[in-house]
Amino acid sequence: MNKEQNESFARFFENPSRESFRDLLQYNSGEEDYLDFKREWPDIPKLAKHILAFSNSGGGVLVVGVEESGNHFNSIGLSEKKDKVEIENGVRGFIGSEADYVILDFAYEASEYQKIIGKVFQVLIVNYNEIYLPLVSKKASGNNIKSNTIYVRRGTSTQEASYEEIQKLLNIRIKTQYSTASELELEEHLAQLKILYSQIDKTVAIHTPGTLGINLEALSKAFSGSSLFGSKVLKDNPNYPKEDYEEFILRMINLKKERIEKEIT
Repeated sequence: MNKEQNESFARFFENPSRESFRDLLQYNSGEEDYLDFKREWPDIPKLAKHILAFSNSGGGVLVVGVEESGNHFNSIGLSEKKDKVEIENGVRGFIGSEADYVILDFAYEASEYQKIIGKVFQVLIVNYNEIYLPLVSKKASGNNIKSNTIYVRRGTSTQEASYEEIQKLLNIRIKTQYSTASELELEEHLAQLKILYSQIDKTVAIHTPGTLGINLEALSKAFSGSSLFGSKVLKDNPNYPKEDYEEFILRMINLKKERIEKEIT
């Protein structure tokens, strides 16, 4: 990667704008570990594999609408943009929710770079998060992607991770001292708490005496529309927790916000 492409890539990855993408196209000199060019969108299974590889390799960018011709990459644009929802629904079957990516559209009716005028491109930007390493494929699809497999970028291609590469990813994850077990534990605790709350009625029915001075629950049920046998009034259950489930969640959110503020100030 030449100096101009290196700088243009850094600017685009940090701030993906029309101008920074234009520079990336203008100064590109080929593919790298974190930069890939495609004429058209890959099939969904192959695309999912690329997303996993970038996620495990420091992040990266896949530019769609650029054709490789020998040692040159021509910005030909797309004849038709692909629906982002369709892509999202497709790849999520192969990758977990931890994969963090965005798809952007870039169209140029006018530009200082003449070769992209009148052309449309789509770009996949994959972010990197050490706490989720390594990301693993969820299912297989023919020869395009295997299940329970770790993919990485090696040179300019997406490959299955070697033993050494897997160990490196695991060591990076361990250094973060982050565990998804705590997230699962929290979800389980909240689910159990919600069940416990549901076992206690928030209100209780109290039967008041009627005009006949009779307070018989069976009769009041039989003559619910009559005041002769009293009426049923709903009142707060004294045994119900003073802080209900939603109030508890709100208090936890506020405590978490205070903790975050202390960490960053």
